[in-house]
Amino acid sequence: MLSQSNRWYPRVPKSPKANHCFRKALLSCAKKDTTIQRQLRVACEQDILFWINAYCLQFNSRKKGKEVAPFITWDFQDKAIYELLWCIEHDEDVLIEKSRQMGASWMIVLIFCWLFLYRRRQQFTMISRDIPAVDSPSPRSLFWKFDFIIEHLPRYLLPSEPVRRLKMFMENPEQKSTVDGEASTGKAAVGSTLTAMGIDEFSQIDNDYEVLGRTSDSTGCRIFNGTHLGEDTAFFELSRRPDMKKIVMHWSQHPDKNKGLYRFANGKIEVLDKQFVYPEGFQFVMEEKPTGGPYPGLRSPWYDKECERKGHDRLIAVDLDIDPTGSVDTFFPSLMINDLIRAHCEPPWWKGRLEFDKETGKPLELIQDKDGNISLWCQIDHQGRPAKAPYGAGCDISYGTGRTPSCLSIGNAVTGGKVCQVADSRIDPVEFAYLVNALCRLFLDDTGFPPLLVWEIQGPGQIFSTRMVERLNYPRGRIWLRTDDFVLNKEVYSERPGFNAGDHKACLLVMQEYRDALRKRQFLNPSKEALESCRPFRYDRRGFVEWGGAKGMEGEFGAKSNHGDLVVADALCLKMMKLLGQPTTTTKKEEPVIINPWGSLAYRVKHHEEQDRLREEEME
Repeated sequence: MLSQSNRWYPRVPKSPKANHCFRKALLSCAKKDTTIQRQLRVACEQDILFWINAYCLQFNSRKKGKEVAPFITWDFQDKAIYELLWCIEHDEDVLIEKSRQMGASWMIVLIFCWLFLYRRRQQFTMISRDIPAVDSPSPRSLFWKFDFIIEHLPRYLLPSEPVRRLKMFMENPEQKSTVDGEASTGKAAVGSTLTAMGIDEFSQIDNDYEVLGRTSDSTGCRIFNGTHLGEDTAFFELSRRPDMKKIVMHWSQHPDKNKGLYRFANGKIEVLDKQFVYPEGFQFVMEEKPTGGPYPGLRSPWYDKECERKGHDRLIAVDLDIDPTGSVDTFFPSLMINDLIRAHCEPPWWKGRLEFDKETGKPLELIQDKDGNISLWCQIDHQGRPAKAPYGAGCDISYGTGRTPSCLSIGNAVTGGKVCQVADSRIDPVEFAYLVNALCRLFLDDTGFPPLLVWEIQGPGQIFSTRMVERLNYPRGRIWLRTDDFVLNKEVYSERPGFNAGDHKACLLVMQEYRDALRKRQFLNPSKEALESCRPFRYDRRGFVEWGGAKGMEGEFGAKSNHGDLVVADALCLKMMKLLGQPTTTTKKEEPVIINPWGSLAYRVKHHEEQDRLREEEME
C-alpha cells in the first residue's frame, strides 16, 4: 500500500494558530533527539496527510504578508489525495475537473514528492504546456513547487544523500527515484516506463490529442489536470468518457468560498448555509445562473463578487463553473451586438462603384449602383468627395476566388464613425490595391493627405503590399509600419508595412480594443453585415481569439464562406483612427490644431469658403 496508515494525521490540529504551535513543538522536540527524528520520519513515510499538514509549506502570492504559510489541507483535498494515490497504486488514469485556485497542481506535486522521497524506484514525469510552466524560477512552474517543498523540510525528513537537481530533472540517490519534466510535444514521455505521469493544464496543450495517444504506453496512471476551454479539446472528450475516473473540485467545496451558500430557483432564494450571517444590505443575485457545470444555480457572496470582477460569462464558465459549453462563449457578447445593431445600424447612404485609372490608380468617378461593392455612410459633394477630416483605414485581403471577400473599412477619427465599407470576393489582390488606392484618395484630410492605412500582410496581403508600395506610391507617411504594441514607447521597429494576424498576442490586443470601442460607443459601426460577422469569433483553448464559424458557412458579398474579414478590417481601421487621435512626439512647441467636426456650423462655414476658393481658382 502506498499510504499504509492515517493513524498520525488525526493528531494534527487544523486551525492555523494551533497548527503553527503544533509544528513548532515538533521541530523543538526533534531538534536534538535522533530517536524522535526517526519516529517522525516513520510517521511521515506512513501517512502522507500527516507529512503535508505537519511539515509542508505552501506559497501563495495573493496572501499579502503571509505568502509562505503551513499547507493545511481541506476535507475535499484529503479525499482527492487518497483517490489519486489509489489510482497510482492501481494503474488507473484519472481526470481532475476543477475551478481555479483549488490547489490541484500543488496536490499532484505533493503526492509525487512524497513518493519520490519515501518509496523506492519511483519514476514520475510532469508535463505542461511549455518549458517555463514545467521548470523555471517562477513559482507557477511545477519544479519550483518541488524545490520549495523540499527546501523547507527538516534535514531528518530528507534522503541521507542530497537530492540531485538538474534542469527538468531531480533524483533521490537513496531511493533510486526520479522526477523529470517535459514540455507538451507529441513525443513527450514516449518510450518511458513510469510509475505515474502528471499532465498539468491539459486543456491548454496545443497537441493534446497526440500527447494523449503517445503517453498511453508509458504508464498505467496519467493524471490529467485542467479547466475546461471548450468542447473541441481532448480534455473535454476525456471528461465525457464513462470509463474515465474523475475527481471534481468545485469552488463550492472550498470552506473559504462557500460561506453563505445559496441558490436562486423558481423565482425564490434558497439559503443553504443556515449558519452564515449575511452583511447588512447584501443583495442576492436574482438570476438562475450559472446554468451549466456540476452545480447549476449555486452561488455565494464570494462567487457573486468574483463574477462581478471577471465580468464575462466565458471567464466565469472557465474559472468557476466547470462548464465546457459556457467556456466557448463568443468573444463579442451577443447582447452587445444586438444592442449595437438596433441603435446604430442603417442602410448605406450611398452605394455604388468607383471608376479609376487602371495604370495610376487615381480616382475618376463614383457611380451609383445598388449592386456596387462600395457602401458609404457619409455625404459627398458635387465632385464625389466626402468632407475633409483625418481618416483611418484598414484592409483584409483575399485571393478573389469567391470564397472570402477582400475588405476595406474607412473611419472618421474625429466623429468615431465608420464612413466607408468595401467588400468583394471576386476582386484579386492587385485590382483591389488599385481600388483601395483610388478610393482612399477621395478621403482627404485638411492637408490633402489620404487615410492612415494598414492591411493584413499574410497570404494575398503580400501581393497587395507590393503593388501599393512599389507601383501606386501611396504616401509613405500614411502607411502603417510595424510597432511593438507591448511597450510604452511604441516606436517603429520594422520598415515593412502590414499587420501580421499570425501574431496571436498582437491580434488579440487589436480585437480586444475593437470590442471595447464598440461597447463604449467609441467606434460607431453602421454596417449590420460587419456587426453580424462578429458573432462567430471566440477564444481558442490558449486564450487567443479565433473565427468559430462553421465550415461552409454562407457569407455576404458573394463569398462562399465568411471568416470575419470585415471584422478584421474594422479592427485595423480603428487602430489607425486611434493613432490619428494621439499626439505626435515633437521637439518644438506647436500650436493646437482645431478640427471642426463634420456637419457643425464651423465646418459648414469653412466648407463654403473652400468651395468659393476653388471656384475662383477655376475661373482664373
